[in-house]
Amino acid sequence: MKLSFSVSREDYLSALLFLLRRKSRKPWGMFTAFMLTIGQFAAVSSFCIAGLVTGARAVFLLILSGIVLVMNGFLYLPTPFRAKLMMIRMKRGGQWDPEYEKRHTLTFEGDKLVLQYGKVRRKLAVESISQAAEWRHSLLILTGDVLFGVIPASAWKEGGQRAKEDWIRELRERKFAASIEAIRKKREELSAGGRKPYRYSYRKKKYLEDLREAHRKAYTMGLAWGLQALLRVGGSLILLYILIQPVEWGFKILALLAAFILLYPYIRTFSFLLNGFLERGLTEILSFAPGTDVDFFVSEQELVFLGEIHYFVIPWGEVLAVKKLRNGIAFYLKNQMILPLPGDGEKLWALVQQRGRDS
Repeated sequence: MKLSFSVSREDYLSALLFLLRRKSRKPWGMFTAFMLTIGQFAAVSSFCIAGLVTGARAVFLLILSGIVLVMNGFLYLPTPFRAKLMMIRMKRGGQWDPEYEKRHTLTFEGDKLVLQYGKVRRKLAVESISQAAEWRHSLLILTGDVLFGVIPASAWKEGGQRAKEDWIRELRERKFAASIEAIRKKREELSAGGRKPYRYSYRKKKYLEDLREAHRKAYTMGLAWGLQALLRVGGSLILLYILIQPVEWGFKILALLAAFILLYPYIRTFSFLLNGFLERGLTEILSFAPGTDVDFFVSEQELVFLGEIHYFVIPWGEVLAVKKLRNGIAFYLKNQMILPLPGDGEKLWALVQQRGRDS
């Protein structure tokens, strides 16, 4: 099925707004946005009304809090105005292609999705598509958090809703077939080289237990300590120091709230809050549908995880560290992803250290 359409400025702004709202719905993002906008202004206002802060200090705090409310509203809240600012930055930074304003055609070529507009021709492997999201009157093609294309409602004007559903069904069928074929070829390639897999399967409960241990080890082993972490801790210590000074209670409460915001990632990691955080982030791509078999290959160049309908390859250059767990090991990647691997920790450690040379 071939689609032909034009993407208006409003369609693209709507897609940018979708990406902003998608990011802001993450619990930490929602909490941060609330505390830095309405939360802090409400706290300051209540202190002034209750008389905890009075006089010139109260006026100064209200003005400062109002400025912070407006500024952080633009920075954190997913508003149409913020989407427009994103587009302006894209154009100024040379990330906006004027050809995009020309008429689009979208077609399937085997296991590829081909998007063409003007002189630009882009291809995307269908197995790389993470989501075809329906948003307002458009269909957004996403690879992770990256927007590949916007299909407006005008693309379906001839066939209507039925044509749209048929196109989405074809996309899913091609994606599934391409994933199965890619896994088959990769498995044959690895087997031809004489590499033997380490096979494992995860249940959801066990996966979360190992992931929780790996997350906490990142802090206790120093993997999560960088400049940002030092600034957070240093800033929180200064704020906590205010608590023991002879200042008004309003300032002490504000300092305590600010310290909590700065230290929240660490409080979450070493408390019951981590369970909910990890479970919300659990995806079948990482666990390969809990309970199914996964083949793990290791070589001098890369790590390969082969599931039933998903697989991915990780070059050793992307691995920040490998740490032992109570029942297995964990890979810490540069993109902050953590991949636990269950089994005999000593055997797995030896396998990784020799990088599969004996497998």
